[in-house]
Amino acid sequence: MSTHPVSSRSATVQAYQSFHIQMFAAHRHSTPKGATWTMHVYWRELYVTKLVSAKPTSHVVAQNDQLRLRVEDLEQQLRQSQTSQLDMQNRVAASEIALKDAEEATRAAGEECYQLQEAVAILAEHDAHARKLLSNRAHMMKEALVASRVRVRQAAQNSQRQRMEVAALMSQERQKVDQERAAINAQVESSMAAASTVMQAATKLEVDRLKLELEAYKEPWVYVARDKSPTKHKDLARHLGLRSMSLNVPQPY
Repeated sequence: MSTHPVSSRSATVQAYQSFHIQMFAAHRHSTPKGATWTMHVYWRELYVTKLVSAKPTSHVVAQNDQLRLRVEDLEQQLRQSQTSQLDMQNRVAASEIALKDAEEATRAAGEECYQLQEAVAILAEHDAHARKLLSNRAHMMKEALVASRVRVRQAAQNSQRQRMEVAALMSQERQKVDQERAAINAQVESSMAAASTVMQAATKLEVDRLKLELEAYKEPWVYVARDKSPTKHKDLARHLGLRSMSLNVPQPY
């Protein structure tokens, strides 16, 4: 009676020990560190309990069932841990891919920054060259402005001198013109006086001649046809009292 339980208990302990060793060897590398330590502690406690305790077989069977449930629970936790580990590995892989993309983007940005720095350096050189050219141009324009001001001042002085000379010449010419105008006016006045004298003499001669003609053409009748008059001059005939008559009838005085 006493030998069978001891041998049965030893066999059970050996079976559990071999099973625990196999389970530990199978899941040592694939199990996370925390889960591995938990299972190791659990199997050690179980092994010590089986060695120390000497209970009946029914109680051992119940403990075996309980331990089997615990093992299944631990296996489920192990699978969950493996799933979490796989998920973490996937996340790490995605993070590595994102890191590589970020490194490539950083490298591209570095190249762009280098190109921009070169462009900025080139622009700075062009700007310095342009500033130098503008400075030289401004200096030349300043010198040209000073020279232009000198020329303008000289031109103003020359213009003022020329205006004074022109004013003097115009004054002399005005005096000459006034003298010539006075001489011409005197000459014209003398000429007009002479012409008036001549015209008066000519008019007197013409009047005398007309009087002679009138006396010569004056008869005891008047011309009445087609406005004819002895003097061939209507106004003069009207002024002298000679009037036209109709029907060509002579009209005595």
